[in-house]
Amino acid sequence: MIRRTSSTMDRMHVSSRQLALLVPLARLRFALRTRMRVAHFAPALFACVLLALASCGDAPKAKPNVLLITVDTLRADHLGCYGYARDTTPNLDAFAKESALFERAYSMAPFTAPSHASLFTGMYQISHGVQFWGQKLAASAPSYPERFAKAGYRTAAFYNHPGMKSCDLERGFEHRELRVAEPGDPSIDGLLAWIDGRSAQGGDVGGPGASGASNANGANGAASGAANAKPFAAWLHLWDVHRPYGWRDWREIPDVLKPLFQRRELTFAFEEQRYGGQHDVEVGRGEQFYNVHDARQRQPISVAGSKRVLDERDWQFVQDRYDGGVRYADALLGKLFKELKDRGLYENTVIVVTSDHGETLRERSGCWFTHDPYLYEETLRVPLIIRVPGGAGSSHRELVRGIDVLPTLLEYADLPAAGVQGHSLMPALRGEKLPPQVLWARTQTLSAKESERKIEAGKGWLEERECISDGAWKLIVDRETNTAALYDLVNDPGETKNALHQPDAQPHAQRLQKALDEFGKLQKALESGVELDEAMRELLDNLGY
Repeated sequence: MIRRTSSTMDRMHVSSRQLALLVPLARLRFALRTRMRVAHFAPALFACVLLALASCGDAPKAKPNVLLITVDTLRADHLGCYGYARDTTPNLDAFAKESALFERAYSMAPFTAPSHASLFTGMYQISHGVQFWGQKLAASAPSYPERFAKAGYRTAAFYNHPGMKSCDLERGFEHRELRVAEPGDPSIDGLLAWIDGRSAQGGDVGGPGASGASNANGANGAASGAANAKPFAAWLHLWDVHRPYGWRDWREIPDVLKPLFQRRELTFAFEEQRYGGQHDVEVGRGEQFYNVHDARQRQPISVAGSKRVLDERDWQFVQDRYDGGVRYADALLGKLFKELKDRGLYENTVIVVTSDHGETLRERSGCWFTHDPYLYEETLRVPLIIRVPGGAGSSHRELVRGIDVLPTLLEYADLPAAGVQGHSLMPALRGEKLPPQVLWARTQTLSAKESERKIEAGKGWLEERECISDGAWKLIVDRETNTAALYDLVNDPGETKNALHQPDAQPHAQRLQKALDEFGKLQKALESGVELDEAMRELLDNLGY
């Protein structure tokens, strides 16, 4: 049975086209309810059916495992299966051939905290309560692990972004492993060990308050037996595409992170020259090469202890490093898929590969190599590839959103989806057409990326922006400057021409503005404010936020 829920935000966007789709569905539901009433008054027939079913002796269908994979900072148009010319993703390309690939999938925000909160809850920011770091996931917003744990699944999170804890994004996972900015290999190894029952089956590993491989469930042997008898719902987060592209250096990590550090090696280089050729590898190593606003693009930048103005070849090398990170993450996923197949788990696991946001490389002159301040296609359009057991390859052009992922997983697992604001994508996997949807996304910063400005938490926002899009047109409104831009995504996919004042674009501008105003009516002050202590502020500054 298809489980769908609707919210005020969903209902206010019902168009005549959507209504035409909803009416037959309503009739179908009425027919089903009518048949159920008839069955209720035919107990003898019902008893016979039960007897016949019991005599078949079929075992109940095994619950599927669920694995949600988020590759941080992965923009869709740099994957081969999304049309990219470079061979960045051979493993994901093969994976996509046996999965449902959504060509126009969008994150709900261009940075990690709110976008993950929407993925985990199926809700808009104004409902789950996380608009920025330090804002807690609302208690009224049940999350991915909580929903599956309630249904008897064991749950675990394997991630490497230390800021997640400030928002309670790991809430509900009975087992958590945090590895600070580390490459994906240890996280994948940890996931596989947990699946096998070879590691602790509960508690924190590598996070604050953890004491080695803590085990909340008792002895490993007992935990292992119980673990293998239950399906799992896990989350794997990879940070290998995130800046600094192809490089990690833990020698200058903030003091707040040092207790969490587990590596013996203090630096790690990967795929630095795969696409950029022979060049000075020091170019791109360090935060000084990222979040580069307009003025800094022409100023001397420190390279291996000396300062110089970077030329076009230097900047192109930094950009090429991004693709190296994509290739490295793809290799990790190839390893994971092979290990799941070797264990006989691949065919009974729903696997979702997506991202929390993309990345602006050098498309915007205001700031290079960033994501936080922008609501353009390169920062919001992300890969979304879903493989269900026995599924065949398919491609879908409809606009879909991060809030649609959880309802999809819940429907496949036959679990209730009460309270979600997204829509299940399972109809697409069954070959049905999805109804049109609208994307609403927003962003804001405390440390501006297009300038050197900063503001204290609780004093307002910098670069506060919202957008609304129907997939053909996008309206972006800057709340701080009270300006707006309208883009024709069909004829101007790079969003280079503001069509707001073109006469023939006015109907689109008015339609989207009206929809954005409706969202504005629902926007309310979040129950929990931004709570950033000095250590968290230092951490976010170090990470470039």
